[in-house]
Amino acid sequence: MKKYISPTTNESLVRFLVPASGLLASVYFLLSASYLLSLSSLLISVVCFWKSKHNLILRNTRYPPSETNFHNCKNAAIIYGWHTVSEIDMVKLEFETNASLSNWGELITVLFTSSGILVNSRPSP
Repeated sequence: MKKYISPTTNESLVRFLVPASGLLASVYFLLSASYLLSLSSLLISVVCFWKSKHNLILRNTRYPPSETNFHNCKNAAIIYGWHTVSEIDMVKLEFETNASLSNWGELITVLFTSSGILVNSRPSP
C-alpha cells in the first residue's frame, strides 16, 4: 500500500482549484459545441489531479532509521546547498532547493519511521 505525505495548504488549494476550473472550462466548451476543446480541457484536469496526488507519495529507501543516517541526510543537504525548512530530531527533515532556470525548486521531506526512512520530493510551494 502506498503511503502519502499530508499536503500543505497551498497544495490542497491547487489540488482542488486546477481540476475544478478545468471541469468548468470543459462544460463551457461542451455547451458552446467545441467538443475537442472540451475533451482536452477534461483530460488536462484529470492529469493535473493525478499529478498533484502522485507528488505526495512517500518512497521507502530501505535504510534503517539511525542517528548516523539522520546526520548523513543533514550533511548531504549542506553539500548540495539545500536550505533546511524544518527539523524534528530523528523524526522529520525538510529541505528546500533553490529555484533555477530549469525548475522552480523542490521541497524534500525525509521521514524517519520504525519501518525505515521515507522520502518525498515535490515542487516547492
